Amino acid sequence: TGAEAFRAGLQAYFKQYAYGNATTENLWDAWSKASGKDINKIMDVWTTVKGYPYLKVISEKWSDSSVEIELEQNWFLQDGSGDSDTEAPLWNIPLLFATSKGPTSETAEIMTGKTQKFTVPLSGADDFVKINAGQTALVRVAHSVEMAKRMKVGLTSGTIGAIDRASLLLDGYALAKAGLGSLESVMEILRALENEENNNVWHGIT
Repeated sequence: TGAEAFRAGLQAYFKQYAYGNATTENLWDAWSKASGKDINKIMDVWTTVKGYPYLKVISEKWSDSSVEIELEQNWFLQDGSGDSDTEAPLWNIPLLFATSKGPTSETAEIMTGKTQKFTVPLSGADDFVKINAGQTALVRVAHSVEMAKRMKVGLTSGTIGAIDRASLLLDGYALAKAGLGSLESVMEILRALENEENNNVWHGIT
């Protein structure tokens, strides 16, 4: 599993460099060997580029049993825009998706391209999907208005956890404020949270 590979890689790293100097790349190499994945490639942009990515939905096709989502990654800086004087980086973004039944997978799918399609299984025609479930990746997500509307029941019932409820609002607001997302989506989420009881979510609302 991921946790086992994490522990094994960390143990190998400490053992190899117990009495010497090591770099960040050495740690990535140890985790790469333990997991069988190119962790160095995945982490390089995350540790060398300022800012982080944001995702926007550029297409969505809903059916009774699944939804096909096409996402596009872009550069998000504190001022809400990418650095126009620098070529936009391309991140390897680990993504988990959740529906009314919870996370759809135990392991993340890696977004490696500028745009990429994902198919998420649904439990019915009215089901929803939350991108970046549990906020496992450092990325802001601009969910579409359709997605926000579908999530209303999950938001009001608590099916969508407090971390995700807060992140939906905070991501949506930050991106809308920067002109990168829909203010209508933010309003849909706010309406669904009118009876919110969690303090952390209320902090986000405030």
